[in-house]
Amino acid sequence: ELPDITVAQDEEGNWTVTPRPEHYSADSAPMLADAWQSARAMKVERAGPEEAEPDEAAVKLHLAGREEPVVFTIVQREPELVLGRPDLGLRYRLSKSDAEELLELPEPEAADEPPPAPAGAKP
Repeated sequence: ELPDITVAQDEEGNWTVTPRPEHYSADSAPMLADAWQSARAMKVERAGPEEAEPDEAAVKLHLAGREEPVVFTIVQREPELVLGRPDLGLRYRLSKSDAEELLELPEPEAADEPPPAPAGAKP
């Protein structure tokens, strides 16, 4: 669950996005999941007491085998992405480019230009 959308995978491996964006590709949800699986913090540090409670600016990851979701609070987006784990008392510093990959559904690839009409063809 991101702040604005929920991305879920059912038992058969099908992905859903709610609410469904205007521009959506079937590859967008798995790409977002892959970004979370491969994300690496540049630095991990202890969180301050002000980050003890998650608010609406949070990401919730519901993982198989866990009853409760893993909650990451969005501490800051600029100049770098900082995510908090209130339950562990930690903050993760990630690159600015990670903010877009982790917090937004990827835009679908632009469609290729249509092939040129054959010579002599009428429009």
